[in-house]
Amino acid sequence: MTKHLAQRGLAWLVLVVAVAMADDTLLVAPARADSGCESVRAEFVLHAPPLGPFTGQASLRIGSEVLNAEVAVTGTGAKVTEDGTVVGGTSITYDFGSGDTFTTGENHFALSPTETPGVFNLSDQGRVTEGTGRFLESFGKLVLHGTVSFSASGTGEGVLKLKGKLCDITQ
Repeated sequence: MTKHLAQRGLAWLVLVVAVAMADDTLLVAPARADSGCESVRAEFVLHAPPLGPFTGQASLRIGSEVLNAEVAVTGTGAKVTEDGTVVGGTSITYDFGSGDTFTTGENHFALSPTETPGVFNLSDQGRVTEGTGRFLESFGKLVLHGTVSFSASGTGEGVLKLKGKLCDITQ
């Protein structure tokens, strides 16, 4: 009977570890995974001059609060695959003013071509890697999806939706 219970306990432990590995939000900070987390959602437009960074404004709903932010996207490397998809890394900073910011780093993005020349579908996800002010101790994961278009002159526009979780925000 004891051997059966031990095997059952081991099976549950393996299942919990497998779930944690599949849902890496559990691995961000296991001791704090459920403490003070808020859902984050936003829809916004970013613009870029030729060869310039994408910037814009966003209204983020963090829990029940709506906060306006200046958004700046910095590329950290990219390559084009055989099918024309652009993959690489970004760092995205959300500046809410008054010294309150957070940045997602270690982002991984894919810009997949559509049937329309110059228009791409975007998928980007990253972890909150640093913050200031009320976001100093924050952690979490955010995912962006949307459409990015580039004109013949090289200017770009992205229409994006964001969702995720942000934890340990100081009020």
